[in-house]
Amino acid sequence: MRAGALEAHRDGSPISFNVLLNSADDFDGGGTFFEEDRDDDAPDAQTALPPRTVRRIARGDCLVHSGKQRHGGVPVTRGERFLLVGFIDGDLRPDDDEPERGGASIGGCTAL
Repeated sequence: MRAGALEAHRDGSPISFNVLLNSADDFDGGGTFFEEDRDDDAPDAQTALPPRTVRRIARGDCLVHSGKQRHGGVPVTRGERFLLVGFIDGDLRPDDDEPERGGASIGGCTAL
């Protein structure tokens, strides 16, 4: 593993999140990349979609994504990047107790 890099993978949870804890001025590089889902055997597979999309966030921002989407960490080339990484596991189902809010329960949390 290169410094600050993480190879493409899928998480074991339905929902994952990253919170950047320090300033983006403290490091160069970094970010989270997402590989596009595609059929590599399709005739236009290499030209239809970019191979990956990189997302960078500011200090205190939270990047939430499907843990099932292939993703990884872009190498940090200078400084240090500090992240709080979390995983949310549970059933995503309608919340029968509060139908007027249109929420859903995720492992005891409510998403609106």
